[in-house]
Amino acid sequence: EKMFWEVSIDDLRVDNSYQRPIKEPHVGNIMMYFSWEGFGTPVVGRRSNGTLWLLDGLQRITAAKNLNCTDIIVEVIDSRGPKHEAGIFHCLNAVSRVPSKMQIFRAGLRAGNATATAIYKATKAAGMDIQLDASNAGSNIWPQVRALSRLEQLYKFRGPEFVTEVLSLIKELWDGESDAVREDIIGGLHRFIRYN
Repeated sequence: EKMFWEVSIDDLRVDNSYQRPIKEPHVGNIMMYFSWEGFGTPVVGRRSNGTLWLLDGLQRITAAKNLNCTDIIVEVIDSRGPKHEAGIFHCLNAVSRVPSKMQIFRAGLRAGNATATAIYKATKAAGMDIQLDASNAGSNIWPQVRALSRLEQLYKFRGPEFVTEVLSLIKELWDGESDAVREDIIGGLHRFIRYN
């Protein structure tokens, strides 16, 4: 029988001997597209001394903490100690496959997520599009943009108007040049505009 408890995030302990390190870009994405419905249920092990050890959900819990959440619902498993917990972590993560940035964005767009929708509309306002079709993965096709990390960075920096501004400038300077919508070009132009 599964047990679900509401716990304080500050009461959760982490065993870094097997847990993945915190990945700030991943945590940032969770924060940007945060919803309780998509948060899922982190799994913790309760040791015989009553301490709670996080087994699954470190990136999500870090994002929730960064968003000033204090309490969350977790699934509690009776733990037989660190070796048992590491085994559970392995079982939970051995076959997991993280969705691609594009899959996450497409789902957010379909769900009407405010961030995904704003980025999509800002890209359209610049006369460009986001390359949502995975069949062309690996190649840029003008005027479609695949550099979602950069678009999200622009959006976080100054909002949708800045996304439109940078992409409009790219379109004006390099209209028809597929290489102009690469991550490094968008990032370089972002830095140029930012410091000028």
